[in-house]
Amino acid sequence: MLELPATLLNSFLRQVPTGAPVAVPFSGGMDSLTGALTAAASGHPFQLYTFELEGLRSKEVHKAAAVARHYGDILDVYVADEADADEVADLGIPVALTRTLMLSLEDRDALARTVLAVAGRGF
Repeated sequence: MLELPATLLNSFLRQVPTGAPVAVPFSGGMDSLTGALTAAASGHPFQLYTFELEGLRSKEVHKAAAVARHYGDILDVYVADEADADEVADLGIPVALTRTLMLSLEDRDALARTVLAVAGRGF
């Protein structure tokens, strides 16, 4: 069983170019947590993304926020929807609130610009 972390990390390192940034869809479940911890162990810069669909409140934001609280020492910032401000208020790391629901191309552009700016790769 102890071989699994090494196997995951080796697979990750074979597939991701050295130093390339990594995006991890993050629900707070075991798969996404494993992906996030593997990315962290690789030394690659990485970001986690959690989202909801229009009109469907998700438990994923709650779970992802709980995991962020636990692993806050390896996180630099958390980007969340303005509607989830109360859920992420006490993470212990900087939180950037923005509108994450993308209904138009302009919404997508605005969210992308916010995330890039927060990540220090802004325009």
